[in-house]
Amino acid sequence: MNMTTGLPEDALSAEQIGALLAADVPASCLHVYDSVGSTNDVAKEMAMAGAPPFTAVIAESQTMGKGRRGRSFYSPPASGIYLSMVLRPSFHEGQMLLLTTGVAVAACRAIERVCPCQVQIKWVNDLYLRGRKIAGILVEAVSQAQGAGASEAEADEDKRKASDAQGGLGVGEDAGAGAGVGEDAGASVGERSSYAVDEEPDQTANDSVDGNRALESIVSAQQEDKTDAGKTWDTKENDYASATQQGSMAVSHLIVGVGINVKQSKTGFPPDLAEKASVLCENGEEVSRNRLAAALIDQIWRMVKEMEYTPEATSSRIVREATRRSFVIGKEIRIDGHPGVATGIAVGLDALGALIVEGTDGRRHKLNTGEISIIL
Repeated sequence: MNMTTGLPEDALSAEQIGALLAADVPASCLHVYDSVGSTNDVAKEMAMAGAPPFTAVIAESQTMGKGRRGRSFYSPPASGIYLSMVLRPSFHEGQMLLLTTGVAVAACRAIERVCPCQVQIKWVNDLYLRGRKIAGILVEAVSQAQGAGASEAEADEDKRKASDAQGGLGVGEDAGAGAGVGEDAGASVGERSSYAVDEEPDQTANDSVDGNRALESIVSAQQEDKTDAGKTWDTKENDYASATQQGSMAVSHLIVGVGINVKQSKTGFPPDLAEKASVLCENGEEVSRNRLAAALIDQIWRMVKEMEYTPEATSSRIVREATRRSFVIGKEIRIDGHPGVATGIAVGLDALGALIVEGTDGRRHKLNTGEISIIL
């Protein structure tokens, strides 16, 4: 405890985080709170009000931590990083399919900058260390019609188009951005969640859209045409140039949420999470949360800028690194929501980060979204 401020020695501070950022990373839009309902919601409100790109919202704790489809997650005070950033990327929709994978890679790099460890990626939005989840990612998008304050009819039309595009793959329930997420479907469950329309019936014109389903479904429908009976899909057919031509939904802004369990809270994890989640500093290691928050902002900023300026080369590097860090490649998995395969071996990632699974019949399938679990 700092006797001058009355705050913990490692209390998050916009001043300290800003001072730790690299010189070329914008530091003027940092907002640090003791507690908020959801950092994603706060960042979304700022974005709708015109906040500049890379505005960052960080909280010591969240009272209504946000997961997919209204799920909550456990985010106790003074023990984690709960960070959301406003993005207004200039890259095209096809690249957005790779965004969650890119953020996962960026978060791994950030963690390893401040802590000597090797972080793995559980396809596609969970980070694992020592076999347990320590972090998660949730990306939400707002269409241009929604971001511009369009009429409810226009917003509904955007959602209808995305709904029409969404055939094929069912979407599993990811637990959210925190590693200690409440109502998690299990330590081995994950899903792709980076750009799509959420079709909840109570959404209004100002609601955000989340996940990756709309664009992924467009790509998926075309990819499924290559998996007719008796044929084996050739992964070389899906090169970066052709894959990134898919998708038609315009985006006003994106909210990238990352939650990292840095150290154990005073109360520990709830019983339902104790066997599934872990923390970065499991053995009492000293890791500065301010330094980690700065590293996370830095790495996300660099990833986005690289995707804008050198899209093909950057996307290739992201996929290679995500493959190297994969927690699932080479393992037998169970897939929910895919009509073509129920179980198989995860064999790799395609040019946009989709998971390639070889079924028991030897045919290969792409999972652009859905829910998987590792068969132990």
